[in-house]
Amino acid sequence: MRKFQNIIEIQGGEKDMTSEKIVLGDQRIGIKAQKDGYITMINNHNIKRILSAAGCPRDHLGGMTLHRKVGEFVHSGTTLYTIYTSSDSKLSAALQVARVHNPFTIEGMIISRISSITEKNI
Repeated sequence: MRKFQNIIEIQGGEKDMTSEKIVLGDQRIGIKAQKDGYITMINNHNIKRILSAAGCPRDHLGGMTLHRKVGEFVHSGTTLYTIYTSSDSKLSAALQVARVHNPFTIEGMIISRISSITEKNI
């Protein structure tokens, strides 16, 4: 929380900001997983791209809520994140970016590695 408040203060905002004080735009869309699997990575650069298209940081109603985290198993259709903004056009632009630059990587998870077999091990 201190880090969040520090970032807000550096950007010229209210240093005592809390998540409860944040107001998000009425225009929103939940982005769902396209397949079953484990979340193995969340790409912050792609999140930034999506949020820029949603109008952030100038549009103070723009934002994103992440509903899942790395390591979680998700089923196809599970909401991964929600994009918020103040207008239909910004929401459409953010959705278009999200389709090309998906921040969530979903795949199978490696439980353990099997060492390679050599003649010496046989």
